[in-house]
Amino acid sequence: MSVGQSPPRHDAAAKTDGSIEYAGDAVPAGALHAVVVFSGRAHARMLSMSTDAAFAVPGVVDIITAADAPVNEYGLTMRDQPALVGVDHTGA
Repeated sequence: MSVGQSPPRHDAAAKTDGSIEYAGDAVPAGALHAVVVFSGRAHARMLSMSTDAAFAVPGVVDIITAADAPVNEYGLTMRDQPALVGVDHTGA
């Protein structure tokens, strides 16, 4: 390689065709995945919720709602933002 030339990338083809695994693609053994569910109705009030059907799905470990986190404030300097909240608004 000389001045003004890019170094050869021996892994370029594998990176572009998807055959190489990046560190961010690795899933540790026993890892859990979270799914956030949003309201499908604008301005609706959720009066109750049954999680029975969701718990019946194979692999579901737990379901967490705002009611499960009575002290859920977070923030960089002031803990004034809730992590889990009830539905107030949907859409743009």
